[in-house]
Amino acid sequence: MTDAHGEPVSPAPSADPLSNRTGRSGTGRSGRDGRMLVRAAEEADVEAMAEIMVRAFEHDPWTLGHAGPATAIPAVFGYERQALRRYWLASQVADVAVSAPSAETGSAEPAELLGVALWQPPHAAEMPQELEELFIGALGLDPQREGADHALAVDARPAQPHWHLELLAVSPSAQGMGVGSALLRHGLERTGDLTTSLDSTTPESRRLYERLGFRMIREFTDSRGVTQYAMRHVPE
Repeated sequence: MTDAHGEPVSPAPSADPLSNRTGRSGTGRSGRDGRMLVRAAEEADVEAMAEIMVRAFEHDPWTLGHAGPATAIPAVFGYERQALRRYWLASQVADVAVSAPSAETGSAEPAELLGVALWQPPHAAEMPQELEELFIGALGLDPQREGADHALAVDARPAQPHWHLELLAVSPSAQGMGVGSALLRHGLERTGDLTTSLDSTTPESRRLYERLGFRMIREFTDSRGVTQYAMRHVPE
């Protein structure tokens, strides 16, 4: 799973194909009124972010392979909320895509959160051990096996300073509207001349990342038999 172990999540059967377990304005299409805004995540977004992240990932190959279908959803929600507040919003880069009012209708409805992207900048601080342990406990994982699998993913990343897309998740209600692509393009705008890495867990998401300029560097299979694709985007 993306959060503690750097393995992005692939889509649930009904999710946007770019859902992935890997400052700020931008526009694109949304599921409600044809417009959306990509902006920095805020404390008020945490509950909706956690909901999207958990629901998008519960059928991902990594989740099914490592935790199985009977994952304790309340425990995972608890972990995601703490990780967002104490790590991602506190010291990393977190973006959200939200619906924006239509200029034609002037709608004043509250913005709907459509997708989430979590990025680690160059020289990012490691996630605190306490949160790592909370992640392991929430999913009922074996710490030693997960540590070894995480090392496989990290070994495929660039040796030089780079950005890493840790997580990309899209609400099922916004599937097919370009939310994942908008979040990804927005994030790549900030990376400058640095390489960006991510890990994909399905051939379908891998092909979509390739269309957006990523190339596969390595294919590897972890201790649970889950195949992952280490990918990079190198600016021209």
